Amino acid sequence: EKNEQKKIFDIEVTKVVNEPQPVVGDEVIFTIEVANIGDVTASDVLISEVIPNGYVFISAITTAGTYSEFNGEWIVGQLLPGQVEILEITAEVLGDGDYTNVAFVENASGGTDNNIENDEATATVEPICLTIYNEFSPNGDGVNETFVIDCLERFPNNKLEVYNRWGNLVYSKDGYSNDWSGTSNGRALVNDSEELPVGTYYYVLDLGDGSEARVGWLYINR
Repeated sequence: EKNEQKKIFDIEVTKVVNEPQPVVGDEVIFTIEVANIGDVTASDVLISEVIPNGYVFISAITTAGTYSEFNGEWIVGQLLPGQVEILEITAEVLGDGDYTNVAFVENASGGTDNNIENDEATATVEPICLTIYNEFSPNGDGVNETFVIDCLERFPNNKLEVYNRWGNLVYSKDGYSNDWSGTSNGRALVNDSEELPVGTYYYVLDLGDGSEARVGWLYINR
């Protein structure tokens, strides 16, 4: 019985994210800790940490073992009693997808884990959405080239309309997807597909979800 008693360990997984309300496109850091809080060595410790599709993996660093972003496995190896190891993952936040990031003990041998309640930990974010970047400069320099609204991909039935200061419709798109570079497709005084002049325009964005249309000014700078 004494021998049996000695083969009990307790692997504990904890996890935090450094920014629970990130802006879409920003990077967040997940910190996953695995600890052996028992008094028997655990070996072949393997933690599953699959990045969900609300993120793009950027990089990972660990204090022990290796992490593969391809299968989401952190191979920790041996954990002595009292030993703590850390995995830090940096990921970019997307405008849509699953943000709940779960880490759990996939394997540990050399004894019995006497508390499985602490074998899993979750961290999630709630991105700040529908931020409208109302000044853009479609001049080919690769920065602010299009009119962007964060998380718009969650609203596929949206409709965007843009008017010039005289109230003429210069651009309209059903299912707008953050790709307008300031050319006209309206039937206004400007020719179709013509670059609109620098200046202030008025947008009406209907998300198509029953909510009130969002309206405001935008500025095209070249």
